[in-house]
Amino acid sequence: MVGLGIISPLLPLIAESLDATGFYLGLIFSAFSLSRMLLMPVIGRLSDKKGRKKFIVTGLLLYSLVSLGYVSAKDIFSLLIVRFIHGIASAMVLPIAMAYIGDLSEKGKEGEAMGKFNAALFLGMSIGPLLGGVISGSFGMSAPFYCMSVLSFVAVFMCFLFLSDYIRDNNNDKPKHNSKGFISLLSSNKLLRDIILYRFILALGRGGIMAFLPILASQVKLSLSQIGLLVSFTVLLSSLLQIPLGKLSDKSRSRWGFVIVGGIISSLGFLFLPFAKDFFEFLIISFIIGLGGSISMPALSALITEIGREIGMGNVSGLFNSVMSLGMIISSVICGMIMDAFGIAPVFYFNAITTIIGTAYVWFSEIFRRRGEKFS
Repeated sequence: MVGLGIISPLLPLIAESLDATGFYLGLIFSAFSLSRMLLMPVIGRLSDKKGRKKFIVTGLLLYSLVSLGYVSAKDIFSLLIVRFIHGIASAMVLPIAMAYIGDLSEKGKEGEAMGKFNAALFLGMSIGPLLGGVISGSFGMSAPFYCMSVLSFVAVFMCFLFLSDYIRDNNNDKPKHNSKGFISLLSSNKLLRDIILYRFILALGRGGIMAFLPILASQVKLSLSQIGLLVSFTVLLSSLLQIPLGKLSDKSRSRWGFVIVGGIISSLGFLFLPFAKDFFEFLIISFIIGLGGSISMPALSALITEIGREIGMGNVSGLFNSVMSLGMIISSVICGMIMDAFGIAPVFYFNAITTIIGTAYVWFSEIFRRRGEKFS
């Protein structure tokens, strides 16, 4: 994740250097999410049957190779292809790693386990943008991509040595596999439907943040190093808060309460982001956005882990991450079109409105669920 984070603040700027409009910038980010969306449910289900290790190692190896493709991309079309292949690699790593942690988590401590997992992801992503800004400023725009290649290969070596295919826990010799199709799973499990729909809407609201925040920041004359520090701070905050808030959600009566509060806080951050005029104001608003995500994500991940124990951890984590990619595809394109038509500020108003709609949905859904339990 350090390797991925290194290139995150640079990709929008590279796309702009290739004369990408807002629409094409959205397509470039969507290409990554498209391949993820198509493959993650399939790979997640296969990992329940075939084991996790082979997918993670193959995906990381592909990461190390595709990193070099960014350096050789000379036009928008070739950059689109590199992003699509990068998404294939990601489909083999993130949902399978999430399923791996789900296999390890103890009952009643899912929030803590997923908090640790998310903390590792966010910590890597927080260090990466800061390094990316410094390295690119010192050695040029190509250097961070070489760094991502090296770091990914180190991860390949570590996983090849230390991971096993199956996790043995207190309940299963190996992960469960469910033969139902995705439509059948969603139609037969209302809680799963609510989680998947909320994850989609949340991605729809957040999909444009990484692509368009650097552009917003550059318009108020922030340097590459400051942009990298800004992105790093937001993600580092999320990393530091994941574990304690995950533990807290395990002790609460309703994890949905954490999801709702986090969604409200994040939407307020998006709403105020276009009003930031200097680095300090960007930092404060980024704090608000990071806090909201830190409150909601461990609880949401814990909910999906509980369901995964019953119908296959790889199955649900693949579906969970796939709908996130679908939301990001749609969001990136919509945000690009909004930027072309109205400017950069309305992009973040769209993020705020979409996030609050998703939060309102799960709020009312939880109210009706509790009423149903009471009367039953």
